[in-house]
Amino acid sequence: MGGFPGPFNRRYVRISDGEREVTFVSRPDQADQKTYLYDVESYRLVKSKKYERWYRYDFTDRDFEDGIPVTEETEIDY
Repeated sequence: MGGFPGPFNRRYVRISDGEREVTFVSRPDQADQKTYLYDVESYRLVKSKKYERWYRYDFTDRDFEDGIPVTEETEIDY
């Protein structure tokens, strides 16, 4: 398999830590949105076999910087 397919087959992913919600987008041309959830450099290889690789992404406070409180609606249209 060539390249890194990433864990998400979507244009965007919204995650929440229970207090804040953040949107990650697959294309960096969408201004002011976070893209690093889609970048292979953001993942750590934790297991590798002949035809299989396991990657890990550790969510940190960095992921929720500038997050929108989950009680508010976002004006971003995807």
